[in-house]
Amino acid sequence: MNPRELRTPILIAVLLIGGSILLGYLSARNNEDWGAPSSYSARQYGAKAAYLLLLQSGYKVERWSKPPEELPKDAHDVTLVLAGAEHLINDEQGKAIGRFVRSGGRLIITGWPISYTDLPHSLANAPIRVGFAECKPAAPTSLTRARAITQEGSLYWDASVNSQAVHYRDAQGHAVVVSYPLGQGEVIWWSSALPLTNIGIREKGNLDLLLYALGGSRRILWDEYFHTTHNAARAARYAMILRWGEWQAALLGLVMLFAYARRSGPIIPLARPSRLSPLEFVQTMGSVFHKADARLAPLEIGLARLQQLAARRLALPPNVSPEAIAEAMRRRGYGVTEELAHALRAAQDATYDPGLKESASLKHARTIHQVLALLEREQRRNV
Repeated sequence: MNPRELRTPILIAVLLIGGSILLGYLSARNNEDWGAPSSYSARQYGAKAAYLLLLQSGYKVERWSKPPEELPKDAHDVTLVLAGAEHLINDEQGKAIGRFVRSGGRLIITGWPISYTDLPHSLANAPIRVGFAECKPAAPTSLTRARAITQEGSLYWDASVNSQAVHYRDAQGHAVVVSYPLGQGEVIWWSSALPLTNIGIREKGNLDLLLYALGGSRRILWDEYFHTTHNAARAARYAMILRWGEWQAALLGLVMLFAYARRSGPIIPLARPSRLSPLEFVQTMGSVFHKADARLAPLEIGLARLQQLAARRLALPPNVSPEAIAEAMRRRGYGVTEELAHALRAAQDATYDPGLKESASLKHARTIHQVLALLEREQRRNV
């Protein structure tokens, strides 16, 4: 493939990876700027201001980071503020919240999370309210002493389906704050958590709504359980998915980089092995000797080599006999034993035997090679 043809897929992959990183960054920035109604969050939609205000005003308010199953069994005069849950409420948790209310507790809950509990609900969507829409009292109740409040979003309570007490309606007449008794307790629902957020609590009537909804509770539990990642298995699974995604992106980048770099580099032909390599030469010579049935040739070549080396090293005549070579080497201390000298004479006699077997020829060749090794070794030692 031409390197220019790789530019398009590489560019697409880079744009996809870069777009994913940018999207994640913008999403993180968006979440960081707006926040959620947690008592720890000082962002615009956090609820730290409301929590600290209640604390400094003498209310017995505390953060609740335990699961709903551990809510107090005796819930009389206990209020649970469940505002803008960031994690889904499962069936067991929804039933636990219902038990809390039926045992005498008061629940202030906002938005869609009520639909994940076993509490009665009747939610619907209307055209979205632009900005902080003013909502007016529907009837004189304990919660409407604040007169007008502000709400946002598009969620409302369909009061025509259930007979809950409607406290506030928006400009279109949709119920945005309702309440109803359940067992020994009470449920107060808001269409959104805006009145208790850092940005919404300063609006007219919103703080009063929060205070009237809390009433004279002896204990206030501000839910933080559904604002944290409390499902370790789910968090680990998401972390593993993200980790695998990072590895796949890195692997894709490395593969594309390798493919481009490998194809764009200089083209070098493969090195061909030389036909004159030592091993091939040995194999070729062995094949020639085998076809010629030359069992005596290796002995003759070895003895000729021994005579040449002895002439240079021992100052002997060129055609000296192997017996004389062995005798001269023994006198000069080359370590030639009597047995090795007899074997060398036998190798010389074998050169006159036309019926010599291959095994015997190999044995005599080893003897000659052993004597040559003694001469060459001593020569290297004296160099």
